[in-house]
Amino acid sequence: MTQNSLIWELVYYLDMNHTFNLQAFHQSQPSGTLKWNSETGELGGPLAAAVEPLVKAAVKSGTITSQPYPTQYKISQPLTNQQQLAAVIATRWQLPEELANELATTEEPETEVPVLH
Repeated sequence: MTQNSLIWELVYYLDMNHTFNLQAFHQSQPSGTLKWNSETGELGGPLAAAVEPLVKAAVKSGTITSQPYPTQYKISQPLTNQQQLAAVIATRWQLPEELANELATTEEPETEVPVLH
C-alpha cells in the first residue's frame, strides 16, 4: 500500500466516524458521548442505548418534529443521514455545532413590512 493510499484510507475512516458530546436538555435524560459511523449506521458509546429507541420510533412514524420547533423532518434512514440523525438527537440533547448546522435555520425573511402612518 502506498503512502498516498494509506492517507486517503485514513481520511475516509475519519470522515465516516463521528463522536459527539451531547448535553441533555433535562436532568431526566443522560448526557454523554455518542459515537456514529455514518457509512454503516452503527451507534456506539454511552448514549447509544438512549438514542436507538428514538431512532426506531422516528423511522416508524416517518417524521419528527425537532429544532427549531416546530420544524418537521421526514425520517427514513437516520443512521446514515446526518440531517435526519441530527433531527432525532435534537429532541433530547443540545446539538454540537457539527450537527446543528444540519438543521433548518430560524432566520427572519428578508422582506420589508410597510409601516402605515
